[in-house]
Amino acid sequence: MDDENKSLERKILDLEKLLEESKELANYYKKISEDTGKRSLREIDHLSALIAEKKRLEQELRQESSFLNSIIEKAAEGLCVWHATKEYPYMRFIVWNDRMTDISGYTMEEINRLGWYQSVYPDPEIQAQAIELLARVRQGLTLNHEEREITRINGEKRFLNISTSSFTTTEGITHILALMDDITERKRTETAILGAKEEWERTFDAVPDLIAILDDKFRIVKTNRAMAETLGLTPDEAVGLLCYKKVHGTTEPPPFCPHAKLLLDGQAHTVEVHEEGQGGDFFVSVSPRYDYRGRLIGSVHVAHDITASKQAEAELQKTHAELEQKIYERTRELSIANEKMHQEINERRLVEASLNVKEKELKHQADHLDKINTALKVLLEHRDEEKRRLEESVFLNVKKLIIPYLDKLVAGVPNSHAKTYLDIIKINLENLISPFASKLSYKHLNLTPTEMQVADFVRNGHTNKEIALHLNVSIEAVSFHRKNIRKKLGLTKIKTNLRSYLQKLSD
Repeated sequence: MDDENKSLERKILDLEKLLEESKELANYYKKISEDTGKRSLREIDHLSALIAEKKRLEQELRQESSFLNSIIEKAAEGLCVWHATKEYPYMRFIVWNDRMTDISGYTMEEINRLGWYQSVYPDPEIQAQAIELLARVRQGLTLNHEEREITRINGEKRFLNISTSSFTTTEGITHILALMDDITERKRTETAILGAKEEWERTFDAVPDLIAILDDKFRIVKTNRAMAETLGLTPDEAVGLLCYKKVHGTTEPPPFCPHAKLLLDGQAHTVEVHEEGQGGDFFVSVSPRYDYRGRLIGSVHVAHDITASKQAEAELQKTHAELEQKIYERTRELSIANEKMHQEINERRLVEASLNVKEKELKHQADHLDKINTALKVLLEHRDEEKRRLEESVFLNVKKLIIPYLDKLVAGVPNSHAKTYLDIIKINLENLISPFASKLSYKHLNLTPTEMQVADFVRNGHTNKEIALHLNVSIEAVSFHRKNIRKKLGLTKIKTNLRSYLQKLSD
């Protein structure tokens, strides 16, 4: 790029020199034309030679100009030449190829009228930075692939790669030659690649499994955060370490090493490992990694912590063994009891047979049976007492452990429907510990679930409209269910209030 700039500068200077010589020759030709009548033949010949030289110079100038314009217009980059002015917009462009128009959206006439930094840097802060940079360029600073963001005429943002060089004309005016390459797509691609890389790294570090990328020399190439923290390192500190030395504390790979097996056959491998250093059990898998030529260069090493599942498995096995032992002991007890029962039956048969022979033994046996009956009565009474205690326990638990919390829920729920449902739950729980619930459950099993719900609402004093709202049905449907309930309860031909009848059932 620097060589192209210098070549272009030389051509511009040569063109300016030719233009100056052409001007001098034209002035001289004008003066000679005025004095033709006063000059000699030799002077006329000299004038003819000068005219021929002028034409030759003009031809060379046109060729050089055409060649230069071709270079400028066909350049892949935007090419422009400008110099500072005292009048607004303080910069004047004298060269502006079509690519500059493509890049910025402005023609040379528009940019000379509106101004370069005034147009492409609308943000005041960025514009101030651009003005300062342009001042340094005029003072001799050369930009070399400076990346800048501009705003096109349509408001679109574009990224440019800008290189500059300066040169001074014979009039002493310093010009700046600038080449601008539109790198917007490249920047977008770089941004997309960087974003994908960052997303991959975030995902890589978010995985709870311990992941390490290993090369074919057992060196760690990269680890995720979980692996590095397990090793007590940062991901950067882990790079280059020998995996078997850091993980296992050995001088060579252990015999079970799946990475070593992968390097031998190029296949994926798995193994369960217990690591004292990491304090647990791990399921380790390795998958081969290849370079762009298809050569094996290492593996992706993933260790999944299975410590909890292994402990659960051991606990399950222990529980299973204990259960089998209890089953064995219980079976043995039942066998003994069964044998004893058979023995008692045989003894009782002997006793019954002997009663036919010995009256005394019959009386004695009767006494013995009375004692047994007494014992059985005691057992029955004990069973009744246990049943009473169980009922009392259920009643107290419902009253103390369930209904208070339902009352709290009712107090804390703003929704009237929800409160109604909670009231129904509470009433039904109370019914479960009242004679009504059992009566309604066993005497009227022919009621459908919906009819049971309607019966509960009726017994609790709800109107058909309220029941329809709670059950999300029509009032006609509620009336239909009430008729079915009366029919199934045998009340169709009796003028009895359904609610009163249902309340009597709970008394």
